Amino acid sequence: MRASLCLKFQMGITPSKLDTPLRCILNYWNKFNPETLKKKRLIFFCTNAWPQYSLQNGETWPPEGSINYNTILQLDLFCKKEGKWSEVPYAQAFFALCDNTALCQACKLCPNDKGPQLPPYSGPLPSAPLSSVCVSITRRSQPPHQFFGVARQEP
Repeated sequence: MRASLCLKFQMGITPSKLDTPLRCILNYWNKFNPETLKKKRLIFFCTNAWPQYSLQNGETWPPEGSINYNTILQLDLFCKKEGKWSEVPYAQAFFALCDNTALCQACKLCPNDKGPQLPPYSGPLPSAPLSSVCVSITRRSQPPHQFFGVARQEP
């Protein structure tokens, strides 16, 4: 089970082919720029090419597709970085699906009829308190050099 997919899983039950992001895009193909995109290429990229790519942040592309924003983002960035420009519009079709709550619901990709859900943040917490990172810009009565602790030099 992948946390990046917003699919219903119960012990011993796997989603049907209709419950995958790839299958959803194929079933609603007319909503995803059918004049430019080709179904066979999308299927090839999604099931064969993309799962082999080494994406950042430990992300891997699942062969059934994804509606996890970070997974799609890492794939999109990888394709652009590697010059795989013909694949970018296909990756962006998954962004379009992710952003379309009604379509995700129609494809039963999200539990409780909610839109796509991001997994809870589990990364490291900032090492410095936010108050020490933020710069105060509320005081306008002082010249800019006083905000940054720079001594003003007289000409």
